[in-house]
Amino acid sequence: MTLRAGAIAALLTAAAGAAAAGLAGCGDDDRAALTDTQRTASPTLSQAPSQTPTTTSDTAGQAGAPTTPPPAATGTVTERSGGVVAPEQQEGGAGDETAARSVVSLAVSSAAVRPRAMRVPAFLGITLKLRSADGAAHSVRVATVVGQFAVPASGTATRQLDGLQPGTYGVLVDGRSTGAVIRVGDTG
Repeated sequence: MTLRAGAIAALLTAAAGAAAAGLAGCGDDDRAALTDTQRTASPTLSQAPSQTPTTTSDTAGQAGAPTTPPPAATGTVTERSGGVVAPEQQEGGAGDETAARSVVSLAVSSAAVRPRAMRVPAFLGITLKLRSADGAAHSVRVATVVGQFAVPASGTATRQLDGLQPGTYGVLVDGRSTGAVIRVGDTG
Protein backbone atom coordinates (compact mmCIF):
# COMPACT_ATOMS: atom_id res chain seq x y z
CA MET A 1 0.00 0.00 0.00
CA THR A 2 2.86 2.41 0.77
CA LEU A 3 4.47 1.68 -2.58
CA ARG A 4 1.26 2.59 -4.38
CA ALA A 5 0.83 5.88 -2.38
CA GLY A 6 4.50 6.76 -3.00
CA ALA A 7 4.14 6.12 -6.73
CA ILE A 8 1.01 8.27 -6.89
CA ALA A 9 2.77 11.09 -5.02
CA ALA A 10 5.74 10.88 -7.41
CA LEU A 11 3.41 11.02 -10.45
CA LEU A 12 1.54 14.01 -9.02
CA THR A 13 4.80 15.84 -8.30
CA ALA A 14 6.05 15.17 -11.83
CA ALA A 15 2.73 16.31 -13.34
CA ALA A 16 2.80 19.52 -11.28
CA GLY A 17 6.38 20.21 -12.40
CA ALA A 18 5.42 19.67 -16.05
CA ALA A 19 2.42 21.97 -15.71
CA ALA A 20 4.56 24.66 -14.09
CA ALA A 21 7.18 24.31 -16.84
CA GLY A 22 4.44 24.66 -19.47
CA LEU A 23 3.10 27.78 -17.81
CA ALA A 24 6.57 29.31 -17.47
CA GLY A 25 7.04 29.31 -21.23
CA CYS A 26 3.55 30.59 -21.90
CA GLY A 27 4.28 34.33 -21.54
CA ASP A 28 0.71 35.25 -20.59
CA ASP A 29 1.31 34.83 -16.87
CA ASP A 30 4.55 36.43 -15.68
CA ARG A 31 3.91 35.27 -12.12
CA ALA A 32 4.22 31.60 -13.13
CA ALA A 33 7.74 32.23 -14.47
CA LEU A 34 9.01 33.41 -11.08
CA THR A 35 10.85 30.96 -8.90
CA ASP A 36 9.78 30.32 -5.31
CA THR A 37 12.73 32.41 -4.12
CA GLN A 38 11.71 35.33 -6.33
CA ARG A 39 8.11 35.14 -5.12
CA THR A 40 9.03 35.19 -1.44
CA ALA A 41 11.87 37.70 -1.85
CA SER A 42 9.78 40.17 -3.86
CA PRO A 43 8.94 43.36 -1.91
CA THR A 44 5.60 43.46 -3.71
CA LEU A 45 4.31 40.22 -2.27
CA SER A 46 3.58 40.01 1.40
CA GLN A 47 1.88 36.63 1.56
CA ALA A 48 3.43 33.23 1.00
CA PRO A 49 1.75 30.91 -1.51
CA SER A 50 -1.21 29.00 -0.19
CA GLN A 51 -0.44 25.49 0.97
CA THR A 52 -3.87 24.22 -0.05
CA PRO A 53 -3.57 22.48 -3.42
CA THR A 54 -6.26 23.04 -6.02
CA THR A 55 -6.99 20.90 -9.04
CA THR A 56 -6.97 22.22 -12.58
CA SER A 57 -6.93 20.77 -16.04
CA ASP A 58 -4.08 21.68 -18.38
CA THR A 59 -4.19 21.79 -22.18
CA ALA A 60 -3.11 18.13 -22.50
CA GLY A 61 -6.31 17.07 -20.71
CA GLN A 62 -4.65 15.75 -17.56
CA ALA A 63 -7.16 16.41 -14.83
CA GLY A 64 -6.44 16.37 -11.16
CA ALA A 65 -2.87 17.71 -11.21
CA PRO A 66 -2.44 19.71 -7.99
CA THR A 67 -1.20 23.24 -8.45
CA THR A 68 -0.55 26.01 -6.01
CA PRO A 69 -2.30 29.29 -6.80
CA PRO A 70 -0.04 32.33 -7.22
CA PRO A 71 0.32 34.47 -4.13
CA ALA A 72 -2.01 37.43 -3.78
CA ALA A 73 -0.27 40.74 -4.28
CA THR A 74 -0.87 43.42 -1.68
CA GLY A 75 0.30 46.99 -1.69
CA THR A 76 0.71 49.21 -4.69
CA VAL A 77 3.71 47.76 -6.48
CA THR A 78 2.81 45.05 -8.96
CA GLU A 79 5.06 42.41 -10.44
CA ARG A 80 4.64 43.78 -13.94
CA SER A 81 5.39 47.38 -12.95
CA GLY A 82 9.08 46.67 -12.47
CA GLY A 83 8.93 47.93 -8.89
CA VAL A 84 7.64 51.38 -9.85
CA VAL A 85 4.91 52.88 -7.67
CA ALA A 86 2.34 55.01 -9.49
CA PRO A 87 2.39 58.73 -8.57
CA GLU A 88 -1.22 58.52 -7.32
CA GLN A 89 -0.14 55.92 -4.78
CA GLN A 90 2.82 57.87 -3.40
CA GLU A 91 2.50 60.27 -0.51
CA GLY A 92 2.30 63.75 -1.95
CA GLY A 93 1.78 62.25 -5.39
CA ALA A 94 -0.63 63.30 -8.08
CA GLY A 95 -4.02 64.21 -6.71
CA ASP A 96 -2.66 65.41 -3.38
CA GLU A 97 -1.94 68.85 -4.71
CA THR A 98 -3.70 71.94 -3.54
CA ALA A 99 -4.70 74.55 -6.04
CA ALA A 100 -2.24 77.40 -6.51
CA ARG A 101 -3.42 80.62 -4.88
CA SER A 102 -2.29 84.23 -4.70
CA VAL A 103 -2.26 85.89 -1.30
CA VAL A 104 -3.53 89.45 -0.99
CA SER A 105 -2.90 91.01 2.43
CA LEU A 106 -4.54 94.36 3.12
CA ALA A 107 -4.51 96.60 6.18
CA VAL A 108 -7.86 98.39 6.35
CA SER A 109 -8.96 101.46 8.29
CA SER A 110 -11.87 103.84 7.92
CA ALA A 111 -9.59 106.25 6.04
CA ALA A 112 -7.46 104.02 3.81
CA VAL A 113 -6.38 100.60 2.61
CA ARG A 114 -2.69 99.70 2.43
CA PRO A 115 -1.24 98.84 0.00
CA ARG A 116 -3.38 100.88 -2.35
CA ALA A 117 -2.86 98.48 -5.27
CA MET A 118 -2.20 94.76 -5.48
CA ARG A 119 -1.55 92.78 -8.65
CA VAL A 120 -2.56 89.09 -9.00
CA PRO A 121 -2.71 86.64 -11.92
CA ALA A 122 -6.02 86.11 -13.71
CA PHE A 123 -8.13 83.04 -12.96
CA LEU A 124 -5.91 82.00 -10.03
CA GLY A 125 -7.62 81.57 -6.66
CA ILE A 126 -7.01 84.33 -4.12
CA THR A 127 -6.56 84.16 -0.37
CA LEU A 128 -7.69 87.57 0.88
CA LYS A 129 -6.26 88.49 4.31
CA LEU A 130 -7.73 91.64 5.86
CA ARG A 131 -6.35 93.24 9.04
CA SER A 132 -7.90 96.10 11.01
CA ALA A 133 -5.17 98.77 11.07
CA ASP A 134 -7.03 101.24 13.29
CA GLY A 135 -8.46 98.83 15.89
CA ALA A 136 -12.06 99.27 14.74
CA ALA A 137 -14.38 96.70 13.14
CA HIS A 138 -14.94 97.17 9.41
CA SER A 139 -17.03 95.78 6.59
CA VAL A 140 -14.98 95.27 3.43
CA ARG A 141 -16.25 94.57 -0.07
CA VAL A 142 -14.35 93.84 -3.29
CA ALA A 143 -16.18 95.08 -6.41
CA THR A 144 -18.15 92.37 -8.27
CA VAL A 145 -17.31 89.75 -5.60
CA VAL A 146 -20.44 88.52 -3.85
CA GLY A 147 -20.64 89.25 -0.13
CA GLN A 148 -18.94 91.47 2.40
CA PHE A 149 -16.04 90.58 4.66
CA ALA A 150 -16.38 91.37 8.36
CA VAL A 151 -13.06 92.42 9.88
CA PRO A 152 -13.21 92.33 13.69
CA ALA A 153 -11.84 95.18 15.83
CA SER A 154 -8.05 94.77 16.19
CA GLY A 155 -8.38 91.44 14.36
CA THR A 156 -8.01 89.79 10.99
CA ALA A 157 -10.33 88.04 8.54
CA THR A 158 -9.35 85.58 5.82
CA ARG A 159 -11.47 84.52 2.87
CA GLN A 160 -10.86 82.32 -0.16
CA LEU A 161 -11.95 83.78 -3.51
CA ASP A 162 -12.27 81.94 -6.78
CA GLY A 163 -10.05 83.14 -9.58
CA LEU A 164 -11.13 86.45 -11.07
CA GLN A 165 -11.25 87.53 -14.67
CA PRO A 166 -8.75 90.18 -15.83
CA GLY A 167 -9.73 93.64 -14.68
CA THR A 168 -9.45 96.18 -11.88
CA TYR A 169 -11.50 95.54 -8.73
CA GLY A 170 -12.11 98.37 -6.26
CA VAL A 171 -11.94 97.79 -2.49
CA LEU A 172 -14.72 99.41 -0.41
CA VAL A 173 -14.48 99.84 3.37
CA ASP A 174 -17.67 100.44 5.35
CA GLY A 175 -19.50 101.15 2.07
CA ARG A 176 -17.09 103.88 0.94
CA SER A 177 -14.61 103.85 -1.91
CA THR A 178 -11.00 103.95 -0.70
CA GLY A 179 -9.20 104.27 -4.00
CA ALA A 180 -7.54 100.91 -3.32
CA VAL A 181 -7.70 98.31 -6.11
CA ILE A 182 -6.84 94.73 -6.86
CA ARG A 183 -5.51 94.45 -10.40
CA VAL A 184 -6.10 91.05 -11.95
CA GLY A 185 -4.11 89.94 -14.97
CA ASP A 186 -2.19 92.35 -17.20
CA THR A 187 -4.42 95.36 -16.58
CA GLY A 188 -2.59 98.60 -15.92
